[in-house]
Amino acid sequence: MRSNPRLFIRSLQSLIFENNPIIFIFIQLKKILNNSTEFPQKHKKIFKSIQENKTRLEKAKSLIDLNSRNTAKTINLVR
Repeated sequence: MRSNPRLFIRSLQSLIFENNPIIFIFIQLKKILNNSTEFPQKHKKIFKSIQENKTRLEKAKSLIDLNSRNTAKTINLVR
């Protein structure tokens, strides 16, 4: 029977953390610092994609508007 590697790693980590809280504090601080440095980069990417989607939406709206005008003109010409 195989053992679950994730369970093994978690139990090993808990043993280390219980025996040495300084390591636990250091790892938690490192995680917090990593998150704080990654967030602005993710924020910029998200903001950029939102702006790109807005411009695409505006282009699509203008094309639909143009198409509907042309369709209306064609219908009027046919009448």
